[in-house]
Amino acid sequence: MTEYKKELILHDLPPYIKMIRMNPDTFKNKKFTTKELYTKSLEYIAQNNRIMSSNYTEKKCERDLKKYLGIFSEISEKSNYYHFSDNLSDTIDDILRKNI
Repeated sequence: MTEYKKELILHDLPPYIKMIRMNPDTFKNKKFTTKELYTKSLEYIAQNNRIMSSNYTEKKCERDLKKYLGIFSEISEKSNYYHFSDNLSDTIDDILRKNI
């Protein structure tokens, strides 16, 4: 895959995936609920002043997170959450390569 194609793919990622891909250290070895990730994605859009669509629902965010990052999903008695591993950078690149 060429660098140009990688850039195009990165550009088209939804904010809730892009924020994790672009800032993996923020998420490594931490747990987040879907609602927390949804809220963080809206903050990511605001902080980066980028032309990204915030026109998605929490449900859409939840479905896509489960689809692409389901391997990090864990269920506790109280809720469903994502626990991102130490090798998040490599793992997310592999996932994106295979699915997008």
